[in-house]
Amino acid sequence: MKHQKIFNRLRRIEGQIRGIEEMVAKDRKEEYLLIQLEAARSSLASTISTLIEEMLEKPAEGDLKLDDIKIKALLRAIKRG
Repeated sequence: MKHQKIFNRLRRIEGQIRGIEEMVAKDRKEEYLLIQLEAARSSLASTISTLIEEMLEKPAEGDLKLDDIKIKALLRAIKRG
């Protein structure tokens, strides 16, 4: 599979979301829900960064190629966001 790493991350995020759903169903405190929601959001942001990194490291045939300095600057900016 081309994006196995992304697929695996999404499966973990799916598990996080199921856990959050169970917490909501059991009326857990909002503080605990917020912590888990933030963790899920962070996981999703990390997955997005990973996909962008893959795209930049292995551009599709015919795509514009970026030099290393531009790629590193772009990745730094993405990771901060």
